[in-house]
Amino acid sequence: MSKEKKCTVCGKPSPDFICESCQSNIQAEAVGRKSKMEKQVKVGGSIADKRSKQE
Repeated sequence: MSKEKKCTVCGKPSPDFICESCQSNIQAEAVGRKSKMEKQVKVGGSIADKRSKQE
């Protein structure tokens, strides 16, 4: 008797640990977070540069 595999995220039947739909959503969310963090670093860095130039 073989146990039907399910996506660990959504619970739908899937041949993989995580279905393609959930995997795409997770990757897109990670890319979005990364770009947001990079923007914060660029803004924070430019502010620090301006402050050091003013001194």
